[in-house]
Amino acid sequence: MPEATRECEVASCWWTSQLDTGVAPPLTEDQLSKFQMALQSILEQRYDNHWYPIDPERGTAYRSISSEGRSMDQVITQAARLSGIPNITGRLKVQCIMWVDPSSVKVAFSHAKKPNIIWQRNEEGVEQLTWRHTGNSAHINQRLVNSNLTRESLLEVQEIVS
Repeated sequence: MPEATRECEVASCWWTSQLDTGVAPPLTEDQLSKFQMALQSILEQRYDNHWYPIDPERGTAYRSISSEGRSMDQVITQAARLSGIPNITGRLKVQCIMWVDPSSVKVAFSHAKKPNIIWQRNEEGVEQLTWRHTGNSAHINQRLVNSNLTRESLLEVQEIVS
């Protein structure tokens, strides 16, 4: 597993929380869970050789994820396709750029001048989650709080993505 597992988990949970579940047809809890796990797996694979804990700013542009109107990052569209979510551009209304870096996940909304840190880990390894999901999927908070992912769930998603 790449060292970026926790960062990718937080990022994928955040993007999942941004999906509009009210767009027809409504999304199921299963689709949301599959989207989150697929996106996490895609990000882990993508960042595998682009992760520099000693120099976190190195490769930050490569590790960015953007959603700007109809322009959607390919990692999001791929996760939507793998999880059976139609019309991803109609379901993801947020316009932002996310940076997934060693020990931090930040989001800059189109109207904001500086990014908001939604999760970080300090030098002692203590994590601080500054964003809490209050929306569409009950499993998101549990996944954010419990970082012990089951090997079976990750293998299942990796088989789908590969």
